[in-house]
Amino acid sequence: MDYETLLQDPQIQALRDELHALRGSGRVFSDVVDGEGNQYVDLVMEGGGTLGLALVGYIWALEEAGIRFLGIGGTSAGSIGAMLLAGLDVPQARKSPALMEALSSVDFIEFVDGGYSARKLADAISDGRRLPALFWGSLQAVRVIFGKWRRWGLNPGDSFEQWLEGTLRQSGIDDLGALEQRHATRPDGLGLRGEADNAAGGPRTWKLAVIAADVATQSKVVFPAMGPLYFDVDRIHPARFVRASMAIPIFFRALRPDIPREAGYRERWKALMGLDIGERDELPEYAVFVDGGVLSNFPIAEFHVRQGIPQRPTFGVKLGSSHQFERIEGVFELLTGIFNSARRILDKDFLRRNPDYDMLVAEVDTKGYNWLRFSMDEEEQLGLIKLGASAARDFLKSFDWAAYKRVRQSMAEADRIHAASRPADTQGDETGH
Repeated sequence: MDYETLLQDPQIQALRDELHALRGSGRVFSDVVDGEGNQYVDLVMEGGGTLGLALVGYIWALEEAGIRFLGIGGTSAGSIGAMLLAGLDVPQARKSPALMEALSSVDFIEFVDGGYSARKLADAISDGRRLPALFWGSLQAVRVIFGKWRRWGLNPGDSFEQWLEGTLRQSGIDDLGALEQRHATRPDGLGLRGEADNAAGGPRTWKLAVIAADVATQSKVVFPAMGPLYFDVDRIHPARFVRASMAIPIFFRALRPDIPREAGYRERWKALMGLDIGERDELPEYAVFVDGGVLSNFPIAEFHVRQGIPQRPTFGVKLGSSHQFERIEGVFELLTGIFNSARRILDKDFLRRNPDYDMLVAEVDTKGYNWLRFSMDEEEQLGLIKLGASAARDFLKSFDWAAYKRVRQSMAEADRIHAASRPADTQGDETGH
């Protein structure tokens, strides 16, 4: 699905007209603006396998409405979108065309690189054929259990990482330094709305947060910030961070880098992970990275600013409904329910404790689409993109930045009252991001 094909769709054309009208109406979505009138937000994207195509439609719609991104985060499929948004061009540029072009250059089934039987399993799962899935799954289980002990998954994931690395290199991103420099490029005229001198103070700086789960140290890892704990970040390509984030357990092999132990590593783990490694303690020999969604599939907490009123909002987009319930009728459903409960609880708990995010988070109803359908045809791809674009349009039409700031003002006042009522020796206990 290339960009020109997308624009020819009648529904997309109608959505684009609505979004352009929304931009022309002068609607305010943020206090951070640039000289071209673009408004800046943070964007966090949930993981969801091939459902991540809906995120492309969501991004496209936001950009058509004149919205750009300074802080970007995501897990698994969301981390792919986050990395491409950060790397394909500078923050001021509209990246939807390049993003669409990158995705149209690859057939998703190529990412299933574990051989014939792995592809047959993926097809059976995506089509909902339980008996074929059980057959091919059993065959693959034998390969994993009795094959090389370091396999730990059906598909190496090399094809995906090579594609992402090649796509970023074509855009001039050869290492983490180049990525950070591009994402941190200050847009012309960037500043706070209505301020005569925007050079003083100014909006928060850029941030990229790609989430992975290191099950060896039982840690939620945020890349690139925690990259030095696991990699020589001056030598690896940042595509490796996304490869760690999207390693769906068993389906893709876990990423297994050795943990560096050069001078000062204990201090780094203390500073970056908050882990105090004593003289008699020792880290595992290697990390074992699996899909970050097992711990935090929607990492909006990484962008939370608790104190005061933010200069720009943190928009979030989820794939599917937050109010998902499990019908438990057998062992398979029980195990699935346990896994889903574990991977959603942290993010759900954060949103419960911060109800203001109800005003910032949109959901794309992806019911009827399979998150492991790698052999998706163009019609299905377009359907997901349109679902994401429509959800973004609906969200922007209902979002009220002034009302959100009033809510945050009320919360700040409540925090001040609460802080004043607590004993002085406990007032330093609560911190925000």
